[in-house]
Amino acid sequence: MKSIKSNQWEYGRISLINRRRNEIEAAEIAKIICRPAEKGHIFEYIASQIFPIKLNESASKEGYDGTFNDGYLKDKRLT
Repeated sequence: MKSIKSNQWEYGRISLINRRRNEIEAAEIAKIICRPAEKGHIFEYIASQIFPIKLNESASKEGYDGTFNDGYLKDKRLT
C-alpha cells in the first residue's frame, strides 16, 4: 500500500500533466480556428464550416460574430 504522501505527489503530478495537456490542446485548436480556444469560438468555427457563414476578422467585435454569405439568410448577422 502506498503512503498518503506518495498518493498526494501522484495526484499533483497528474493534475499538472492534465493542465499542460489542456494548454497544448487549446493552443492547437486556436491555431486551427484563428481565435481563442473557447467553447463559443469553437462552435462558431464549426458552424462556419457547415453553413455559409463568414466570421468577423476579429473575435472580439461587439454585437455579432459574422454574417451569412449565401441563401435566404444572406447578409443576416450571426449573434
